Amino acid sequence: MKTSNIIPLLSAALLTGALLLLSGCEKEKNIEAEKETTDSVCFKDISKERSFCDISCDTIVLVNDNDHLKTICENAPAIDFTKHSLLLVSGVSTYGIDTIITGFNSRENPKYTLNISIIQYFTLMAQGWQQKYLVPKTNTLENISVNIKYSNE
Repeated sequence: MKTSNIIPLLSAALLTGALLLLSGCEKEKNIEAEKETTDSVCFKDISKERSFCDISCDTIVLVNDNDHLKTICENAPAIDFTKHSLLLVSGVSTYGIDTIITGFNSRENPKYTLNISIIQYFTLMAQGWQQKYLVPKTNTLENISVNIKYSNE
């Protein structure tokens, strides 16, 4: 084989290797804004609790008593529902999930907005997600606006 034929092949192999190496690098994430809350509003993301709630996908459920909670969440801890309501939100991502970022803001008392940003990871399979939030006591979902955004950032 002539050296003139090897140089283009070697160049192509190096370029392919460099592209593969760079495509494996993950962008550095800014998790600083992961939980933006208003100081005057009581909000707690309890999604990392071990209990799994039996609710359908693409559903928002408001729970206001421990009896209702026990029917949908196995091994759920007791919650003081005199001051809080439990908001359960679930959905399905068309790709895998890298990160879930939440923000809870007061529009006007007693109305609130919950923003959920699902950062997808395109190399993983579709998966369901479920989030649980303690929010200020409310008896109706009309007081809480939920915005869900899917992105690949």
